[in-house]
Amino acid sequence: MKKVVLFLALVAALPPLSALASDRVLAVGVWPNRLQFLDEDTLEVVAELPLRHGVVVWDSGGYGRTSHAADFSKLYFITGRLDTLEIVDVAAQQVVDEVKLATPDRMVYLMGAIPSPDGKRVYLTVRVIDKGSDRFIQDLDHDVVVYNLETREVEARFAFPDAFGANDPPGLWISPEGDTLFAPVGSKIYEFRLDTQEVVQTYDVGRAGAFGFGRRNAAMWYETSPSSYDAVYFTKDPVIERDSIGIVHFDGASRAVSSFEIGPMFDVVHIAFSPDRKRLYLGGHDVVAVDMETRQIVAYKEGFERGRTNTGWVASEDGSKLIVGGVGDRLKIYDGDTFELLKEKILEGDAMFAPFPLPRHLVENASQ
Repeated sequence: MKKVVLFLALVAALPPLSALASDRVLAVGVWPNRLQFLDEDTLEVVAELPLRHGVVVWDSGGYGRTSHAADFSKLYFITGRLDTLEIVDVAAQQVVDEVKLATPDRMVYLMGAIPSPDGKRVYLTVRVIDKGSDRFIQDLDHDVVVYNLETREVEARFAFPDAFGANDPPGLWISPEGDTLFAPVGSKIYEFRLDTQEVVQTYDVGRAGAFGFGRRNAAMWYETSPSSYDAVYFTKDPVIERDSIGIVHFDGASRAVSSFEIGPMFDVVHIAFSPDRKRLYLGGHDVVAVDMETRQIVAYKEGFERGRTNTGWVASEDGSKLIVGGVGDRLKIYDGDTFELLKEKILEGDAMFAPFPLPRHLVENASQ
């Protein structure tokens, strides 16, 4: 009898199973038309819902970023043939709205989408192709379309500056004040006013950090926390011609640009910060772990995951593990110090965008 009582006491002292689960889930678009939410630790499916127009085909907020409401209650996905924006209510576990701009004589590809702070509008980066009688005529420039979700009308459309040329469309960011947009292009960030559609400021993030250093060439920009943007930069010492990499940071609230050098050249372009920003992972064909308190490299591996398109990099909630995904049917969890493979998940179909972390309670509340 004493053994039974002791056993029951030990069981009662154990945390509930829900407490053992991660506080975050990963949103993943899975072929042909599903949005799945996976436990961050086990990679098991917690919930899923159907999308209306096929698989998610583009990171709506720019490279590796899914556009979302500030409280993560709504997610914005570009689906189909890059022609539809689907808005998912996470709590309701369903698509609650969609936006299409194409007409019978005009194809409109959506290359980016971000919501206004009040959720009443979306700012769409578009590329237009007119359907001629015997050919398609492509507009090489990208435009921004301001779409009102309440009136279902286009409120404004304006072009990016000529400096953009036919480059890939930038991932737009909205300012904390909500009255301007930021558009990063190469080593410059342009700031637009939404009421006049004019460029009011240009920030040169490529300027050399100090005398004797070369210019910084920024790679892909990531919103690593609200109004906080980071990119890997590459530079060459103009005297000894040594290549090196670092991180350039843009603070959307203060408009300040800062940077720090990491070290010698690695083949990396992707960024993943831990939620507390104490650990930074840089990924690509190589992988690098950086202690942000000392700004020193603590681990690296060259020739990491060569042969697959690993565009999705997520640091675990405690920063000790690295979750890697992208185009294909596999998600992998690695140890953050040794880069040893800890777990692999084969999805039920190909994923076409980077896994996106969000609070678990939103999905759990939806399933109750």
